[in-house]
Amino acid sequence: MNEQNETRTLQLFYAGLMVDAAANFEHFGVAQQVREKKAREQAVAAPAQLAQLGIRSPRELFERFSGIFGCARWELAELEGGAVQAETRSCLACAIAKKRGGGKPCELYCINPFRGLAQALNPARELEVQETLWEGGRCLFRLS
Repeated sequence: MNEQNETRTLQLFYAGLMVDAAANFEHFGVAQQVREKKAREQAVAAPAQLAQLGIRSPRELFERFSGIFGCARWELAELEGGAVQAETRSCLACAIAKKRGGGKPCELYCINPFRGLAQALNPARELEVQETLWEGGRCLFRLS
């Protein structure tokens, strides 16, 4: 197996593990507590994560996470006032969760991490979630 195939296999395994965890959190009735705890942890860890990954801009944030996790391929657009819009019409974790009938992975594994990392950027950004693939036909985020 070549390096590209190995990376994709690891991304698939990781997405499956995220979906399994989200389903178990839902099953045992602790999903909301886990989301809140992980959001707090993410806010604390975000500055070090940005430095470790060399992320300095919203564009780099979305591009780097696409490359590492392979979950979504974000299309980015610069908006007025320096805002950035990110859109994707496919998400590996969301697709697996829907196929398995599992819990919604969006907040725990995508929205909250992006929110924490965006707030740690310089200058800090706020993440607005306009739509997700869980409920709609795309994920549409805005960083302002």
